[in-house]
Amino acid sequence: SLGHLATVLQSPYPELAEALWPAIERGVLLPMGDDYRYIGLEEGNTEASAAVEFRFVHDRVQEAALGLMAGEERAGVHLRIGQLWRAQRDAAALGDDLFDVVQQLNLGRTLLQTDSERRDLADLNVAAGKAAMGASAYTSARTFLDTARELLGDDCWTTARDAAWLSHRFGGEALQMVGEFAAADALFELCLQHAADAAAATEIRGLRMTARTRGNDYAGAISEGLIGLAAFGAVDHGDDMAAWQAATGAEAMVIAGLLENIDIESLATAAQMTDPDAKLETALLMSLAGPIYTQPVKFAWVVMRLVRLALEKGNSFESIPAYCFYGLLVTSMGDPVTGAKFTDLAMSMSGGLGVAALHGPNSFLQGAFIGPWTKPFADTRPVLDDAYSLLLEAGNFDYAGWCGLQIGMHSLLSGCPLHEVLATVDKFIGIFSSSLPYKDMVHMITGQKHAILRLMGDRRGRRLLDEKGLTEERVVELLGHYDAGLTLYILRAASHCILGEYRAAQNDIDAALPLVVQLGGHMLTVEYGLYRGLNAAALARTTEGEERAAHLATLAEVTATMTGWAVNGPENMGWKAALLSAEGASLAGEDKDACDGYDEAIDSALSNGFLQGEAIASERAADHHGRQKRARISRHYRR
Repeated sequence: SLGHLATVLQSPYPELAEALWPAIERGVLLPMGDDYRYIGLEEGNTEASAAVEFRFVHDRVQEAALGLMAGEERAGVHLRIGQLWRAQRDAAALGDDLFDVVQQLNLGRTLLQTDSERRDLADLNVAAGKAAMGASAYTSARTFLDTARELLGDDCWTTARDAAWLSHRFGGEALQMVGEFAAADALFELCLQHAADAAAATEIRGLRMTARTRGNDYAGAISEGLIGLAAFGAVDHGDDMAAWQAATGAEAMVIAGLLENIDIESLATAAQMTDPDAKLETALLMSLAGPIYTQPVKFAWVVMRLVRLALEKGNSFESIPAYCFYGLLVTSMGDPVTGAKFTDLAMSMSGGLGVAALHGPNSFLQGAFIGPWTKPFADTRPVLDDAYSLLLEAGNFDYAGWCGLQIGMHSLLSGCPLHEVLATVDKFIGIFSSSLPYKDMVHMITGQKHAILRLMGDRRGRRLLDEKGLTEERVVELLGHYDAGLTLYILRAASHCILGEYRAAQNDIDAALPLVVQLGGHMLTVEYGLYRGLNAAALARTTEGEERAAHLATLAEVTATMTGWAVNGPENMGWKAALLSAEGASLAGEDKDACDGYDEAIDSALSNGFLQGEAIASERAADHHGRQKRARISRHYRR
């Protein structure tokens, strides 16, 4: 702007306008608007003149001008520009000019003579880095904060501790956001070594857990959290799942007592947490909840501990997602109605605060894992879409990645045509490959795409892995997340079952079983139950003796479970329960019950938009009528 130029050259606006006019006439300098014509015509109209802006016709013109100066001379010009600009206002008053001032000073920083000058510029770089972080300009933030540490020098923790802390703390966060997780971890380690108190250490451990999670180091993130929690008396039971289950049970017993005769809605107005140690423990537990979700037994302990602290010590910011997580756990234990009450509690509390940072994760959990157990997919998909937008607005890219993954799965399980599901999945692969780099999530969603292509009978699914020299099992191993394995095994079992490859389907069903036990609350467990039952029914028709009895027992077990689920979620689970019941009746020779069950499954799937459900139920009905020698009716169902 002309105001900036006047500051640097110490010249009045009319003189500047006269000097610039030849360049404007030749088209080398282009005015931004028409106000330049009136510069300085009205005495005292300095504000209007200062706001007039110009730009070079091409960046190369500016580069050529700079190229006429030697390196040190150019650095001196940048330094003088920055210093003149800086002299007008302190850092807090620079506003939108902060980035430009700091960039000019940085270009001339090699000419700074005193430690005081370097310290002042380091402070400006920290301020610019924090501002860039707030604007989600993470690459710029990383550059500013790197420069701050360079200016502070190796002895910064002794000579300028506050600036050192800020440059390392925010520098680590910026590095994490641009995907340089190892470098971020190194800065966080230095922060932990110099943390002034437990609150500062807790903050850094939370950031470090996030960085390690995004870097696919779930074990490292969990270890960091458990190390921090040891200060509050928590015991790390390692791989002793029995000990973790016992610890979780102990917490659950205390919670049950605290909730006795309590109206869940009344928790929204409970007293606020004031105990400083309880606040720090709660913050650590919430940071740990993300990575430890990959280990469901330990995750249950974290959630129970969070809720116990809220009930005993009062509500905190973290209590809101804790109640939502608790709703997820209760749902996974077979009580979706109570689970929904806790989720509604969390949603009302976060909505009341108007904080997207809370509302986004809560909406994600409700739309992906809790709502579909009692509400049709048509009602929960908008919740997921809103959650994704809220998470992006809040800069919560980890949760946004998980939300994108579940939107793809939601599309598949709700009966969308497979080509539409594939388009949704491809969209998120593109987003997390470029706009919001998240390598682990790209691998997860690519695995999802591979499974969908397999369902479509498309060989491109195999090529996705062949191009990287991977096998399906190796992808699951690399990701280290049970959700990835379940997606593969369950959808692969579905494709085998649909194609009549029942032995191959059974292999995947058996492989998935240990993982399903850990997957409480996920709608994939419903899909698993459906194909486990359908496959058992098919194998029961071709086997005898004890093996047949085992398959019939499996079908009966799954049918009872699905029927129970359908009581609370008839739109999503009703057709599945009816189809499995029809298969059982067919195997028992109960023709009328079988025919009625198949028709009920077809009607339920059709009325609730499950295209794949209508097709599967029609095919099984056709098979039943064919076995009863009703060829014409069988052909009708196959059309």
